[in-house]
Amino acid sequence: IPPPLLSITRTNGVTILTWPSSASEFILESTTNLGAGVWAPVTNLPALVGALFSVSNAWTNHSLMFRLHSQFLPIFTVSATPFPSGGGNVSGGGVFVSNSTVTMTAKASGGYGFSNWTTNGNVASTSTNYAFTLTNNVTLIANFVPLASPLLYITRSNSVTYLSWPSSAIGFALESTTNLNTTNWGVVTNVPAQIGGFFTVSNAWPDQTRFFRLYAP
Repeated sequence: IPPPLLSITRTNGVTILTWPSSASEFILESTTNLGAGVWAPVTNLPALVGALFSVSNAWTNHSLMFRLHSQFLPIFTVSATPFPSGGGNVSGGGVFVSNSTVTMTAKASGGYGFSNWTTNGNVASTSTNYAFTLTNNVTLIANFVPLASPLLYITRSNSVTYLSWPSSAIGFALESTTNLNTTNWGVVTNVPAQIGGFFTVSNAWPDQTRFFRLYAP
């Protein structure tokens, strides 16, 4: 982006400097020696006059030089990918200015659990919500691990079928079919009750040939 035009005039011993008010990311600086490369911010607060910032002062040094200097902070990129690709989803990446607080979020797919965030092979966090201060470009990998298939307990008493499985098995759905030779499994719509460390579903299914499974979608 080209720097804005700085206009300098001097009238009756007063120096007046103006520049577009749209250039709010620039600050006014001055020096008495261009060769030294040492610039100091002009402490006079600019006044907003129409569409211009304006600073005026009766500087006595007639060799004072001025410039508009960008205050923009460096821009960095945060990118993240899940591993394996079907293990889950990640969000929160993008382009940010330096020193921004960035929060990355990982969400595991069914049948997977979140393990950690790594960068350059090193573990950065074990939290699904990873917040950090950005000071450079960052490439993250959200690592997911397959969950062990939970054990499904099936009993039948007084014509009622009871099915239980560990409540830690988040992401699994209870399904049933009457024919193992088909891929047509239907989700059991009964809402499971949590009893101790188990989810439990019960129903008086009338058919005697019914199969059940826990499936991670």
